[in-house]
Amino acid sequence: MVRIGVEDVGRGRGDDGHSGGGTLLGMPSPSAERPETPDPRHWGFDWRHALPTRDTIQRHIPALSWLPSYRFRRDALGDLMAGLIVGVFQVTEGLAYALLANVPPVYGLYVPLMTAVVYFFLGSSRHLSVGTESLIALMIGTVVSRHVDLASEGHEAEAVRIATVLALMVGCTMVLMGLLRWGFVTLFMSPALISGFTTGAAFHIVMSQLWHLVGRKSPSYPPSFGFVRELARILGDVPHYNAAAFVCGVSSLVLLAIVRFFNKGGRITSHGIRWPWSPDAVASTIPFPGELLVVAVSTVVSFTTHLPEKYDLDILGPISQQLPSPGMSAISVHQFTDIIGEAVLIAVVGLILSYSFARSVVPKEECHIDGNQEFLALGMCHIVGAFFGSFMCVGSVSRTAVAYSAGAHSQVFSLVAALVCLLVILVLAPALTYLPKAALAAIVIAAVARLFLQFKDAVRLWKIKKTDFAVWVGTFTGVLLLGVVAGLAIGAAVTVIALLWATVRPPVLSLGRIKRTSSYAPLRTESGSPAEDVEEVPGVKIIRFTGNLYFANTEYFLSATLRAVGLASDKEGLMRIDPRKSVWTFELPVGNKPTNVIVLDCSSFTDIDSAAADALCEFGTIIRENGVKLLLAGVPVGVHKVLNRSRLGEIIGRDAFLPGVHEAVLHATFNIAGGDAAVGGEQTSL
Repeated sequence: MVRIGVEDVGRGRGDDGHSGGGTLLGMPSPSAERPETPDPRHWGFDWRHALPTRDTIQRHIPALSWLPSYRFRRDALGDLMAGLIVGVFQVTEGLAYALLANVPPVYGLYVPLMTAVVYFFLGSSRHLSVGTESLIALMIGTVVSRHVDLASEGHEAEAVRIATVLALMVGCTMVLMGLLRWGFVTLFMSPALISGFTTGAAFHIVMSQLWHLVGRKSPSYPPSFGFVRELARILGDVPHYNAAAFVCGVSSLVLLAIVRFFNKGGRITSHGIRWPWSPDAVASTIPFPGELLVVAVSTVVSFTTHLPEKYDLDILGPISQQLPSPGMSAISVHQFTDIIGEAVLIAVVGLILSYSFARSVVPKEECHIDGNQEFLALGMCHIVGAFFGSFMCVGSVSRTAVAYSAGAHSQVFSLVAALVCLLVILVLAPALTYLPKAALAAIVIAAVARLFLQFKDAVRLWKIKKTDFAVWVGTFTGVLLLGVVAGLAIGAAVTVIALLWATVRPPVLSLGRIKRTSSYAPLRTESGSPAEDVEEVPGVKIIRFTGNLYFANTEYFLSATLRAVGLASDKEGLMRIDPRKSVWTFELPVGNKPTNVIVLDCSSFTDIDSAAADALCEFGTIIRENGVKLLLAGVPVGVHKVLNRSRLGEIIGRDAFLPGVHEAVLHATFNIAGGDAAVGGEQTSL
């Protein structure tokens, strides 16, 4: 296909640019000499437009936008210090959360090796620390326990296979959502739902670690009421507790509590104890890693006192110093169909946690996160990491807070943290052989203890909004009794029901005029008492519907309107749809006419459907036949178009649409009533 300029039409051009022997449309004649290299401007497609722009490349690989401006002297020291500290937390939490996910502890150290490199280039947050996290580890452990017999010999390999395949599926789901730009789905999980979910999940996390804390094997129960069964079982097994494990676990919890006391600003002075919540308490900018202290002390005590041999204390055992070789195992179709739903759920929850953690820790002016890009980044972390033994990759609120407080400027700190984990695997792994699992359980329990403080959210929601409280309670109860997956589904269902209920039953308010003004307000307060300085306009009933009008709430709205204006009691004069004729039916009580004019304040409408428009037409027709005038005030443009197409203007009159409530009241008082009040016969001054 040849693109011809307008100036070339009707004449030809020679090689020198002058008109020559050509044909129509400037095409050269067969005898004319053809140019050796045609001008690319004459072709209809320019390949340069198909290449991605610089902004597009930087948007999908954010590291290219900040790496060129990285200042080594200014930023390197902060990233180095933050990386070393985060690396210590990464090691201890990786070992602990691997147990929570029911995979060998060393796989918790494999997580940051490849994921840190991938997120370094693709992540949109400069301070988010990705790796292991307790809630996602619990969800992964739930899937693993359902497909693997954890009490059997040699179950570790099968557990790793299920966990890595699940990570691959989670990554593919995230990448697909990112490409489809579905990052907005995170907006549909309300803070009340997330709070209830994490609080309920905290109970399951603690319960799963209590078995390690008391030195007992964790039994396998189905998710439904599994927490109750585990609680009854662990309380009944008190005589069979391993004393060494119990003492080690409790001592570790006490040591972590003491370290946290000082990290939060608590002090012991000559004047007494200054608690962390005291007004003059100042928390440490860079917290001391109490988890590292617990690991070191418990390992040394376990080794020097021979606790595993004497008291059968459960320890990590030999840790492989070999790096995982790339590879991926296959799963059956049955396992795939059983896992895919939870993979989608983990993908959404993982992004929400990462997004909210970064937002809650880093100030808004320093936190620039793209939800769609995070889907792509975390998804690629899962996909690449799954081939190297990584079973999860999600943001951590504690490590992110540590990184920001320690002075991290970029994702360089995550590479340093990954090098710390690599050093532990290659050099220090033998030193962790005698690390008690009870100490790791104490680390997990101490990490999730902060989630129990979210019970205050339930109290606050009860005071602010009851429907949000219902979402919190429904999600928490579902997670606690029915499991993580079913509980989150229940919370989402309760959220949807609450949203639908708010649209189906919005408030219908009767308005009056504020004395000595042209403004209007509800005649009654929220408690039901009459509002001060608000008076009803004689002969005019003003109704405000605070929501959109559509098929599901039309009957409620019109019935409530009839009751509010006094045209019907609670049992009569209701408007309903006849399913046989698909039309609205309405019967007005005989001799009941307490008003001459009904003004509908439509200023809160943003949309209306055809069913509601037809109902308004029928409503306007019936009350007009009974001598009552219907006026509509403040109708938005979009709603006005729908009502005009439904012939409402022909029924109630084109002059029945007024720009505001006050104009409608003036129109009703002077034009309809002829300057006299419709009820009482007194002149109304507005």
